[in-house]
This record gives sequence, structure tokens and C-alpha cells, in this order.
Amino acid sequence: ISDNVEICGQVFGSDHKVRTSVVRDAYTNLTITSANPFFKAPPGVVATSEKLAYSPRNLVGRPLEDHIHYKTLEARAGLTWKITDNWEAKFVGSTGREEDLFQNGKSNVFALQAALAGTTPTTALNPFGATNQAVIDAIGNDERIDYGITQKMSEANAVVDGAIFQMPGGDVKLAFGASIRKEDFSGYQSSGTASLRTVDVRAKNDRTVTSEFAELFIPLVGAMNEMAGFHRLDVSASVRHDDYSDTGGTTNPKFGVNWAPIEGLTLRGSYSTAFHAPSIADNANSNINAHTQAFCCIGGPPSLGTPLLTSVLINGGNSNLKPETSKNYSFGFDAAPTTIPGLKFGASYFHVAFSNQIGFIPPNALYTPAGAKYYIANPTLAQVQAFIAPYPTTSVAQLVAQFGALPGLLLDLRSNNL
Repeated sequence: ISDNVEICGQVFGSDHKVRTSVVRDAYTNLTITSANPFFKAPPGVVATSEKLAYSPRNLVGRPLEDHIHYKTLEARAGLTWKITDNWEAKFVGSTGREEDLFQNGKSNVFALQAALAGTTPTTALNPFGATNQAVIDAIGNDERIDYGITQKMSEANAVVDGAIFQMPGGDVKLAFGASIRKEDFSGYQSSGTASLRTVDVRAKNDRTVTSEFAELFIPLVGAMNEMAGFHRLDVSASVRHDDYSDTGGTTNPKFGVNWAPIEGLTLRGSYSTAFHAPSIADNANSNINAHTQAFCCIGGPPSLGTPLLTSVLINGGNSNLKPETSKNYSFGFDAAPTTIPGLKFGASYFHVAFSNQIGFIPPNALYTPAGAKYYIANPTLAQVQAFIAPYPTTSVAQLVAQFGALPGLLLDLRSNNL
């Protein structure tokens, strides 16, 4: 808008939908009794009940459906002001919103069990032939689990940088600034059938983060004062303070040095500390950002002979997470020999020491002493109940109907402090 002031802006949006057809489950531990008018005992067998393996896929006549819907909207604006020949200020503001909806279809195993227990031709399932349409409609009234999440973030940043004075090695430069960020998270989890929905869990969380930072660059040796063994030498130091409304404040420095003993070779090193807070989605309510999944089958621990076990997993977030911190250093070199124009090569070494690292237990570490707290093999009924209790969309009855027995393996694969 003038020789010294420039403004910019950007708006971005997206709308993404995915629909997936899923084959209906086959249940292996259903029971039909002689009270069902369509009961048939195997030839030559006198029985009043039989175990039944059955899938309603042909009866209902349509697959299950999973739906995913993502919507995003983001706006950004900025202003750059050239204060003097050596100083510049930048101001940037942004706001964004994301809405995610996940819908998972499940066969209505309870309606299927009720139909098998029916005592009249109009209320009972006939697994061997025609079934009353009202019974088919009840079994086809599929269960559905919905996860709805809305995340919003607004941020403002201001940075000023420039040269404060000149040394023989070059300009000493300073940059400083501040920012404020507001994050909001809301979510819900509902379950039930297409005709009867219940909201099982709601969650909401927010966080405000204010930050201040500064960086100083000092060129000790440059073109004006180079000497044998010191073609160029510069050092830098920076510090950043972040204040999280939910996890507290943290201050982290960074130091760096670049030394070029001769033209075409630079040796470099740095040291810093860092802080990473858990996301507000993790801290809002683990039932929203985490969920259970049932599988057949996953390899069990070697102590059991590594059998394939029916399994229930918990994936996603964890409201018990602590902030992650680290100490980091690196060193390396960059070479561009003046005798071979166009040739460039280098190497770097990085070392990061984490405390309370946020992540997932690696598969190769699961069945080690360090991973023992993340799984239970051959769990009891009480252990299964305790494992799935925070997730009301999963029940023991559903698992037994799907697997034919209790699951053989429980796995906690949520984000954890490793």
C-alpha cells in the first residue's frame, strides 16, 4: 500500500466426504433354542438348543456403511512495515476452524439375539428360510457410533528485526517478538440405532498460550577481519518463554555457532531445550479422542507361544498425558571446495534426550518388560469390563457375540508418556 508497508491475505476452505461400504460381521457364538419355532436339531441329535454361526448380510440385503466428513476454513492476514533501511516489523493474524465427523456402522447384534429368542413365527428369526419382514427390519436397524469433533484456533504474532550496530565481522542483528494463541476443542460421542440415538459423552476444552521470544546474532569474524584459521565465525543465542493456561510456563534457550576455518568449509554446532504440551483434544476427555476396536487376530506374547488372539485395542488420545521436554544438541559440517566448482556435501549428527516423550509404544517393544503395562493376555471378565468401561459404545455382550468368547488380548495403544 506504500513503499514501506505491504499487506497480504489468504482464505482457504475444504469439504471432504468419504463413504465406505463394509461387509457385515459374522457371529460365531449365537444360541437358538427349541422355543424358536424354526429350531432344527442336527440329524440324529436330540437337543433343546444349539450354537449357531450366522451373518445377517443376506437377510438385511445391504452392507454396513462408514462415513467420514472433514470441513476446514482458515483465514490469514499480514502486514510488513519497513521501519528503516535496517529494521522491519511483521504482524500476522490467523483464525481457523475444523469440523470432523466419523460415523461407524455396526450390525444390531442385540436385535439379532432377540429374534433368535423369539417364540412365534412373527417374532422369531428363521436362520434356515423366510423371516417375517418386521423381524428383518428390526435386525436391519443398525447400530451406529458417531464421533464429532470441532477444533478452532486463532493466533496473532508480531516480530521486529534489524541491525543494532556493526562490528568488523558484520552487522549484529536482533529479533524479538510476541504471540498469543487461543485453542478451542469440543466433541461428542453418540451411539445407538438409526431410530434411537443417545449422546454418551460430551467434552470441551480450551487453552490460551502467550509467548515472548528474542534472538541475537553476532558475527565475530567476517570479510573485514578474517585471519588464518578464521575465515568466518558467528554465534547466535535465543530464548523463548511460553505460558500455557493449562500446563504452566516454560522457558527454553538455544545457542549456535558457525566456524569456517577456510573458505568452503563450515563447522557448526547447536544446543537447545524444548517443551511440547499434550494437545487439548487429548486433555479434554479421552473417551472422545480415543476409541476401541475389535480384531481377529493379533499375535500374542511369546510366553504364550505367539498364538493369534482375538483382540480389543484402545487407540487415540489420553487425558493423563504430561508435557514432553527435551534437551538437544547437534554438530556437523558443510563443504563446498573452491577447487571443484559445483560440488557440495556435508554431514550432521543430532542427539535428542526426551523426558515424558509423547508417543506410541513401538510394535517391537510391546512384548518386552517396558511394554508389559500396555497389554493383558487372556484377560478375565473383570479385566475386560474394566478395560472397556470408559467407552460405552463397546460391551462385553458385543465382544462375545463377535468372537465366540472373551477376547484373548487387550492392547492400550493410545498416546502415552514413554
